[in-house]
Amino acid sequence: MSEALDWLTASCDVHEAVLIGLCSGADLALNYGHSDRRVVGLVLLDPTIPPTARFYAHYIGRRLTQLRSWGSFVSGRGRIWQELSERARLAFGAAPAQPASAADHRIRSELEQLYLKSLDRNLKLLVVMTGGPLEGRQSYREQLFEALPNVPFEGRVSVEHFKDADHTFSSESARRRLQDLVLGLIKAFPITRDPPPTSAGDAASAL
Repeated sequence: MSEALDWLTASCDVHEAVLIGLCSGADLALNYGHSDRRVVGLVLLDPTIPPTARFYAHYIGRRLTQLRSWGSFVSGRGRIWQELSERARLAFGAAPAQPASAADHRIRSELEQLYLKSLDRNLKLLVVMTGGPLEGRQSYREQLFEALPNVPFEGRVSVEHFKDADHTFSSESARRRLQDLVLGLIKAFPITRDPPPTSAGDAASAL
C-alpha cells in the first residue's frame, strides 16, 4: 500500500489519500491507514465487526423463517449453531474446537487498538455495513459501537447500514447511494496543495 501511495506522490503530486476497501480490503486499510501521514480518511465497506448478542438474535430469527436454515440449525450444521456451541464449550473451560473467529477476545482487542489509532490521527472514518437477507454479515447499524464499546466512536465516525444490500453492492440503488456517501466524504476535505508535514518517524512508519 505504501508503494502505491509513493507512486501517486511521485507521479501525480498526490499528498493526501482516502483509502477505500471492501471486506478484507477494509481490514487492510484500517490496519495501514493510521501509519501513513498521507492517509486522511478511510472508507471501510463491510469490515470485520465482532458479532454481538443482538446480532445473534437477529440472525437466528431471520434464519428460522427459512425451512432449510431451520433444518441446519436443529441438526447442528448451521454456522451460528456451531459458533454458539463453541462459546458454550469455552464457557465450561474446554479447549477451542477450531481457530478463533472474529468474536475472539484477541481479535476484538486488536480491532479496538486499530480504531483508536485511527481516531488519534483524526482520520475521517466512514463505515458502511450491508445486511442483505442472505448475507448475515451485520444486522443493525449500532453493531460496531456495541461490539467495540471501548472505542469513543460517538461523533467521530460516520456509520451507514444498507439493510437490503448484498456484500458487493450489486444493486444500482445501493451503488448510487454508496457513491454519494464516498463523494460526500471526499468533498468535505479542504483543498490543499502543499504536502503534509513529515518527520523521520512518519517516514519510517510509512515503509
